[in-house]
This record gives sequence, C-alpha cells and structure tokens, in this order.
Amino acid sequence: MLSTERITLRPLEPQDLEFLYRWENDTTLWQYADTVAPLSQHLLRNYIDNYDADIFRASQLRLMIEHRQRDIVDKHVHPRQGQDSGQPTECGDAADCTIGMIDIYDLDIRNQRAMIGILIAEKWRGNGYAREAIDLVADYSRDMLGLTQLAAYVATDNEASMRLFEACGFSHEGTLRRWRRVGQHWTDVAVMQRLF
Repeated sequence: MLSTERITLRPLEPQDLEFLYRWENDTTLWQYADTVAPLSQHLLRNYIDNYDADIFRASQLRLMIEHRQRDIVDKHVHPRQGQDSGQPTECGDAADCTIGMIDIYDLDIRNQRAMIGILIAEKWRGNGYAREAIDLVADYSRDMLGLTQLAAYVATDNEASMRLFEACGFSHEGTLRRWRRVGQHWTDVAVMQRLF
C-alpha cells in the first residue's frame, strides 16, 4: 500500500459507493471538473464493479485516501467549525476513515506523463492530507510507472489548490483562458506541471 504515518492510498472497494455518490454529485465541485449531470448509484456501482486497476490498460487509476489513525482523528484533528461535512460516516466504526480520493488519468506511456486530480472532503481540508497524497502519487508515478512528469488543471480562482500544487513542487506553466464554463461565466485554468 502507498502510505505515510497518517494516510493510506487504497484501491476502490464496493463500500466506496456512498462516498463516490456524494462527492461526484456535489454540484459545488462540478466547477472544478467536467461534470454537467448527476451520476446515479447504479452507474457508480457499475464503475466500481468493472473498475480496471491496470493503469497501463485503463490509462487511469483512482485511489481512495484513508486516514490511518482514527483515534488521532477523533482527538486531535478538528473539522472546520460550523461545517456540515455532507459526507457519509467517514470514520464510523472502522479503524480507518475515508477522507478523499486522488486520480491519475490520461496516462501517456509513450511520453511518460499523466494528469493528476485530488479531492479531500471539506471537513478534512487544511490538515496537509492532500499534500501527503500528492507526494505519494508523485513518487509512485516516478518510481513504479516510470513517468517523468505529472500535470494538473487548476481553476485560477481556486487559490487553495494553486498553493497546494505549488507546495508539492508543481510550477504554473501557463493559463488556459476561458477554459471551463461555470453557469453563465467562464473561468481560466492554470496548467500546473511537476517534472521528475
């Protein structure tokens, strides 16, 4: 498993359906992706059931981010005040709790590159988990997949994500103007790149 002292990146499991359903259908997140319609539980269940973990064949890999130490989460990591997570029971009775997901996609073996995307559940943001997950995936991409670079599209008005990727060694290589439509408005997208 890919892990640090605090998190583990693990493959999709059937019990992830509720997380995917809530996160993929959170309309506040659609502005950062290309989602334009809700996804049904049936469709997401099929996605999980037919998920191809062979990144070379599927050209993508989705990993769930779990916090490894539930007791520390309960006692020391405090979700942001006044926020309803809108999430299923991340920590429930399990020893570990799901706090997000990270994707490698558009894998291009010939050119040794891929795209990366990440989501941390709102109440767990600001604690360094995203940085740990990105660093794990970057090391995995370089050492196991033989990639020489990762890139991410980040909305320029998403200042937290811009800072996150910069802290993870990504540089702002350019801006795609009016790249993504959000309602009746257009947003610019930064191309963030990390070379190994």
